[in-house]
Amino acid sequence: MKQYEEYKDTVIPWLNCIPAHWGEMRAKYLFYKENRLPLGSDEVITCFRDGVVTLRKNRRTTGFTESLKEIGYQGIKKGDLVIHQMDAFAGAVGVSDSDGKGTPVYSVCTPKDGTILTKYYAKVIRHMGLNGFIQSLYRGIRERSSDFRFETFAKQILPVPPLAEQEKIVSFLESKTLSIDAYVAERERVTVA
Repeated sequence: MKQYEEYKDTVIPWLNCIPAHWGEMRAKYLFYKENRLPLGSDEVITCFRDGVVTLRKNRRTTGFTESLKEIGYQGIKKGDLVIHQMDAFAGAVGVSDSDGKGTPVYSVCTPKDGTILTKYYAKVIRHMGLNGFIQSLYRGIRERSSDFRFETFAKQILPVPPLAEQEKIVSFLESKTLSIDAYVAERERVTVA
């Protein structure tokens, strides 16, 4: 990854500086909040705390609180940015790998233009959650939860690198994650043996 020599201070509260050629913009100028009706054949999509957004059946089928009626459920499309309003603080933000339906506690977002990579912003928002920023926005909410509704997300200022750099950042992070996962799996295998 290219190292930048010139940085600038930022007004982003959870970030000190960014490369000088990057922009900053409120999320409301980057994303639409979708409100699609689900199809009768749609299966339930879950936004997990590890950043995976997939059909529930792809991860597990037990241990969930089931709705008696799916009131307010919304359609989710593959590629949508999904933010779990109550668990974003714990990393429940990601890009859906499937079409389906989800609870109304999700903010389902799509980019306003072609210069916004949902995978990049999923990683940015996960970082905002995991570094404590999202939880710092709320007072009086139950412990181990937040209320990161789209209206709150929309006000947040986000870093805006050029699209090519967003793609490189995602590629770099995904590559490093695979390496770390392989190392952990190998260490666990050696420990068990």
